[in-house]
Amino acid sequence: MNLPTEQPRHWAKGPSSAERRGKCLGSVLEAAKYPDKPSGKYAIDGTHSHTLLEKSLVEQRDPESYIGETLTDHDGEFTVKTDRAARVRVAVDFVHTTLREMGVGTELKVETHVDIGRRYNIKEWAGTADIILFNPNTDVMVIADYKDGQNVIYPDTPQLLEYLMGACNEWPARQFKQRRTVIIQPKDERDPVKVFDWSGDKYRANSEARVAVAVANDDPTAPLSAGTHCKYCGANPGCPQLVTQTMTIIEGAFNNVPTSGTPESVPVVDDAIPDERLTQILDAAPMVREWLNEIEIEALRRFQTGRAVPGYKVIHGRSTRKWAMDEVDLRAKLHSMGIPQKDSMKTVIRTPKQIESLARVADWSDRKKTSLAKLITKPEGALKVVPSSAKGAAVLFDANALFVDVPQPPSETSSAEHKSLSFLYGVNHVPNATF
Repeated sequence: MNLPTEQPRHWAKGPSSAERRGKCLGSVLEAAKYPDKPSGKYAIDGTHSHTLLEKSLVEQRDPESYIGETLTDHDGEFTVKTDRAARVRVAVDFVHTTLREMGVGTELKVETHVDIGRRYNIKEWAGTADIILFNPNTDVMVIADYKDGQNVIYPDTPQLLEYLMGACNEWPARQFKQRRTVIIQPKDERDPVKVFDWSGDKYRANSEARVAVAVANDDPTAPLSAGTHCKYCGANPGCPQLVTQTMTIIEGAFNNVPTSGTPESVPVVDDAIPDERLTQILDAAPMVREWLNEIEIEALRRFQTGRAVPGYKVIHGRSTRKWAMDEVDLRAKLHSMGIPQKDSMKTVIRTPKQIESLARVADWSDRKKTSLAKLITKPEGALKVVPSSAKGAAVLFDANALFVDVPQPPSETSSAEHKSLSFLYGVNHVPNATF
């Protein structure tokens, strides 16, 4: 099968931008003022996995059978490796299992264009659905979206709903008895396949809301709103609302701070920052961080097009040495030079997920699988501060534990001792810090 190698059509109101379009109604027309951005390395890697998934399903081959082959898509050439094949295997297994469960007559469509706006006479509202499964005998519709990243995505998002709306438009006369959206995310080892069933009422209400958003996106007076949703917007970092809101948030933090860019020029962060101010800064941190990243990308782009940025230059960053030939030829070359394979190669145990995905393990008895599970442990992740609304159980801290075994201070202290303690703890040197 020859896969398309040209850049796919970019739709101004594609489902991938659904969340951002709902939070910033004016983003569509604002982004149209800027040229399309090139794909980042993670987006390119995701495209390659989608290509392997498409080939595997269309050509009816196991993804593992492509290991070592070089494939080409609109983001370039790539060689299929074991880890990519293992991730795509999760999606292929889901499709095969779902086809059996949905029964005779189920239709499978891969990388299918869906036009959401056609039914509502809204232009530029379309996209490409990864997997569509529909059985006209039972009126069951399943939309599955493959995600190759690590940030956990859930199946009831506006993006998945819009894909579902577009797929249902292909069969406008059907009265669907079940509408299901699925996220396939192999890197979410805890829950790699997540499912959401839309009731009739919920589907209709949310669909109407998405139509209202799409209509508002075409309104020249639609407002701009900056936030974490700005990350993939085409107007970032030049959007006037993003610039204004970002500068307002950080205003005052760098007052009286030299602009040398050295660690010493960073504003002091300590217990003197009021809780309310800390919350405000944390709320803005993802947006500010992404905006600064986009600023650096824009600066590099200007250098690459011959425009200098006053006070800055471009250099090559640090790199590491690597072998100048592929592994097969390299092994032979090293062996011919007197370096045996036992000295040039090392054996590494595969990850738990890779072991569990082996075909022979799938045929094991439950008892043997239980024994394997006992060999695996999953440590707690690193602590991180997130909004209260974020998914995940809060980690509770007991402040009393900080004072266990701390000796009690003496009941009386001389004035000389007080002076000594104030010097040790810098009591006389604490600035009136504000943030």
